[in-house]
Amino acid sequence: MNAKVFVIGLDGATFELIKPWIEEGALPTLKTLIDKGVHGNLTSTIPFITCPAWTSFKTGMNPGKTGVFDFFARVPNSYKTRPRFQSLQGKSIWDILSKKNMTVGIINVPTTYPPHRVQGFMVTGMLTPSQKKEFTYPKNLRKDLDRVTGGYSINIDRLEYLNEDQFLKDLYKLTEKRIKAVKYVLEKYSLDFFMVVFVGTDRIQHFFWKYLDETHPLYDEGRAQKYRNEVKDYWIQIDSAIKDIVDTIDEHTYVIIMSDHGFGSQKKNFYVNDWLEKKGFLTFKEEVTVSGFTRESVKNVLKKLGVLKHVKALPISKGRKLLPTGRYPTFEEVIPKIDWSNTKAYSCQHSFDHIYLNVKGRDPHGSITEEAYESMRNDLIDELKTFGEETALQVKIYKREEIYTGVHVSSAPDIIFLLKEGECLTVKKVGHSSVVEDGSFKDMHTGSHRPHGILIAYGPHIKKGVTVDDAEIIDIVPTILHIYGIPIPQEMDGTVLKAIFEEHSELAKREVKYQKVDEEAEKIKGTIEELKRTGKV
Repeated sequence: MNAKVFVIGLDGATFELIKPWIEEGALPTLKTLIDKGVHGNLTSTIPFITCPAWTSFKTGMNPGKTGVFDFFARVPNSYKTRPRFQSLQGKSIWDILSKKNMTVGIINVPTTYPPHRVQGFMVTGMLTPSQKKEFTYPKNLRKDLDRVTGGYSINIDRLEYLNEDQFLKDLYKLTEKRIKAVKYVLEKYSLDFFMVVFVGTDRIQHFFWKYLDETHPLYDEGRAQKYRNEVKDYWIQIDSAIKDIVDTIDEHTYVIIMSDHGFGSQKKNFYVNDWLEKKGFLTFKEEVTVSGFTRESVKNVLKKLGVLKHVKALPISKGRKLLPTGRYPTFEEVIPKIDWSNTKAYSCQHSFDHIYLNVKGRDPHGSITEEAYESMRNDLIDELKTFGEETALQVKIYKREEIYTGVHVSSAPDIIFLLKEGECLTVKKVGHSSVVEDGSFKDMHTGSHRPHGILIAYGPHIKKGVTVDDAEIIDIVPTILHIYGIPIPQEMDGTVLKAIFEEHSELAKREVKYQKVDEEAEKIKGTIEELKRTGKV
């Protein structure tokens, strides 16, 4: 088994942005890999956000099986949510390979916290709650990374920044540390499988998309040229980092470059709970008041005073202590003010477009009976369709069982919807006079996710200069296992991307092998996980 696979994740990468730079030669490494390999769009999960997408990648399973639909999970017997930190141990590609005694190395892949034992090493990524926690396996690897990087950093929070130039400075510093860490581990370890994710591509696009799209409500022509060039320069740094990795591989190594989702402008906000109230699905016992400060209002004051350029960042933790709650209250803040006996539906603090029905026996103060459930859900869907037609927001609506399969489908929201492929962001705060407004959610959130990321594959027996269609993020792990000749667990939903292999190659001709699983045991295991998730055991 001589094959090796290196996966490079570029969070939020989209060909819509980088293809022109690739074609003009500004990103020579990506151009070479495309010319000598295959490339195409990579369809993400629904919702197309980091947490479920990377989880579905590493397991080859849809969110209905992983139980991961968002950054947040519902608190059992509550309308509240909590951050999701735990990873899915034992189901990821590196766990499968470790059991085969293959050496793996993982750096900065989201949803890998807490670190756990693998045959090799692991450095956790986004959703690690704090760098005060242990985030490496083995433990002593952290000291090595701190030494070679001058203090290793996992992530950068764009929401803490008021100053664009300071954000860029810190983002470059973060990426340089990541590159140093990668070079160190690739020199230290002999690996059968390696994966690193660069999250900076997502961060810079969220922050600066307003300068990449002339039709964006916040587009500023005077600043656009400077910051468009800054985004391009950052991608040049990423391209150079990819070259550093590719330069270490041998003739038996496959390189897969991928993103968890695509990107585009975020031009509108939809206040879903305000809409539900106006349509009579959500009722308040008392008026919702709006008061206090927002980050945007603080920024505007600093700008008028001429001191904004001197403010590097406003850490969220400090801001919350200094300032009252944001002007529009969050859903969780108004839970006590909701008349639950007369509320039929709500949208909680998830970070994607969804609606829950307020169901008796499931929700703490449910009002919808099991017999009325489907009729009420259909009424809501009809109202959403009408809303989409009236606003031209191209709404796509799904019942949870239409897009998910598995033991965790019952944990998903009752309705999932998309507004103009992500151009309109659903906001759960309440108290707005209008249910749809132009503009971005925040000044540092002017770009939003899209359903199609990127896929580039290069290596022995990979076709050259070919475009591939219909690849999904859940297909990557089954394809990697096929390259290694390892049977694919039957619980995986993804399929082997045979279209990427040369027609007469052994990999194209090789029969796809599956590993049988004890369905009854898996069902029992899934039921136990669900009971733990809901606090029933």
